[in-house]
Amino acid sequence: MLEKILKKSSDKLKDKRRCKKIISLILHINFLPSEKSSRINNSRLRKMQARNDVLLKIVDEAEIVLAKRIESDRAFYRELLKNLIIQVIGIRKL
Repeated sequence: MLEKILKKSSDKLKDKRRCKKIISLILHINFLPSEKSSRINNSRLRKMQARNDVLLKIVDEAEIVLAKRIESDRAFYRELLKNLIIQVIGIRKL
């Protein structure tokens, strides 16, 4: 009789462990893709932010260099304006 009770208890314990493992696997499978997607998205956003920071720095530096060049060379400024106007006219013709 004691053996039967112990066997039933043992079986119940094994069943509980199996259930816990199955539940754990189901939860892991259900949440893993969203966690992975979230990590990938966060990584992508960090890369985009880093690119944006670098581009803003390049634009700022270019503005400074261009302003200095325009102040020091009037012929450069006239040529720059002429080329920009030609580009605008060319774009409008397209």
